[in-house]
Amino acid sequence: MKKTYKIWEKDEIDLLKKLYPTHNIFQILDYFPTRTRISIQRKVAKLELKKLPMRLGKVTKTQMAYLAGFFDGEGCVTIRVDKTRFGGRGHNYLCTTVSNTDREVLDHFRNVFGGGSCNLVQFYTPIGTLVHQWTVTGDRAYLILRAMYPYLRVKKAQAEVAMKFHEKRLKISLEEMRELARECRKKLTELKEVKKRQTGSDTERSIASPS
Repeated sequence: MKKTYKIWEKDEIDLLKKLYPTHNIFQILDYFPTRTRISIQRKVAKLELKKLPMRLGKVTKTQMAYLAGFFDGEGCVTIRVDKTRFGGRGHNYLCTTVSNTDREVLDHFRNVFGGGSCNLVQFYTPIGTLVHQWTVTGDRAYLILRAMYPYLRVKKAQAEVAMKFHEKRLKISLEEMRELARECRKKLTELKEVKKRQTGSDTERSIASPS
């Protein structure tokens, strides 16, 4: 049986051209509820659409080294899943988070990196401490990790896993992307456990050999 394809209307093409340079594929899907991810990607390729280059504000090497060091201690790299998309099957995306009781530091992160889907929220711990949290996802999170990567120490391997996932995720099928996300989440968990054990061992050595 011959497959039939829905013809792209001019207004759809105009909208796609407008959205594609600054939106990721999942944001674009919200504007095209009758189109599939593959259909949109094929049209993008046929139209030879290009992304606008993502750039951060002007940041010195010293500032970037400071932010990377802070992220090493207070940051978190994850691959999240949004199960509200694709009929409950979900989609996976890169996420970076920094948490601290000092909001001024997180404001500095936001001022430097800003843009994208950044968000600043606060919550209380079980003992009543107020914690602020800055979260960025998707393309902007990838850009931030790439900028900090040369200066990272503790989370360098985690950043590498997350960046590779983000680079591959739109070049493969939805099923392959979910499998890749599962593998990367497992790898991130393993890396975090290794760091946790190393930190525990360092603390024990420090206690056993006081200066």
